Amino acid sequence: MSEYSVAAAAKTGRIPGSFAVHADAYACDSFADALPIGIYLCDRLGRVTQYNRKAAELWGCSPQCAHAPLFSGAHKLFRLDGAAMPLSETPVAEALRTGRPVRDREYLIERPDGSRAFMCANAEPLFDDDGEVAGAVNCIQDISERKAAERRQQVLIDELNHRVRNTLATVQSLIAQSARGSETIADFRHRLEARVMAMSRAHDELTRRRWADVGLREIIDAGLGPYRDRRDVTVDGAPVAIGPRAGLMLTMVVHELAANAAKYGALSGPRDAPGAVNVGWKVEMNGVGPVLRLCWQESGGPPVRPAAHRGFGTLLVERGVRAELHGKVKIDYAPAGVRYELEIPLRHGE
Repeated sequence: MSEYSVAAAAKTGRIPGSFAVHADAYACDSFADALPIGIYLCDRLGRVTQYNRKAAELWGCSPQCAHAPLFSGAHKLFRLDGAAMPLSETPVAEALRTGRPVRDREYLIERPDGSRAFMCANAEPLFDDDGEVAGAVNCIQDISERKAAERRQQVLIDELNHRVRNTLATVQSLIAQSARGSETIADFRHRLEARVMAMSRAHDELTRRRWADVGLREIIDAGLGPYRDRRDVTVDGAPVAIGPRAGLMLTMVVHELAANAAKYGALSGPRDAPGAVNVGWKVEMNGVGPVLRLCWQESGGPPVRPAAHRGFGTLLVERGVRAELHGKVKIDYAPAGVRYELEIPLRHGE
């Protein structure tokens, strides 16, 4: 057993003047070994002289007496920004140099097997009988789970800020475009309410799923739901999971396509008219990853004539898919029925 234990040093804060490194100095009493945090002791030169079982577990190794490490038994030390930490910046080195405690110092360690962990250290200087700094005791705790939770929280906050900005920008665009295309206040109100409600339904669905992926078929069915009981509407495609950002944009796109079809296209005629809408999609692989190819085909409606000015629906499809989803849009104003072809890159998990 060593001549001075970790537990005693931590309790008294004092070390006898004869404190030194011995061949058996790495033995540790059962009290310290039972603690759930790592504790180790250094001499006045910063050499690790004692440590408990938890410290060795956190370091991923047991320091050898013949090569007593300085200030820490960790294989490598890093600052929180990823830069290598000089030994002079370690909590123990600072406590030995200043004679003052170092509280809640966070840093990163790398174990011999390459794995890394975030540590929180509390170093306390120890004094000999003459009041001189004779060593230090350091308590270390793995805070990797806490740091991961903090990162997830920051990601959520950043994503929330992004979505709020995007939503406000979209609402502003909805108001401007609805006003530009409306002839009366009542028409403006009807258009704006319908578009805002489409956004609301998309947000409700994403919230219900905790902003996880949503099925493409659910998006299509929701957008075409008001028309399927009185028109020939077909939907065909394999199950595809869409991320929340793409899901929100596609919900708006489908709403606008359906509204345009109901006002000007294949769904605008009387109930017994032959107008039809067919929506189909498939996922293909290109050199980058999976790509969704979606086709909206109308037929049997009034003869198609390209509008002199592009309305909000067309602008939303073109700009939204290109800017927000980094996709491509092709529109064919064939007399027999308008055709929209969307090409949208997907994540590998979708």
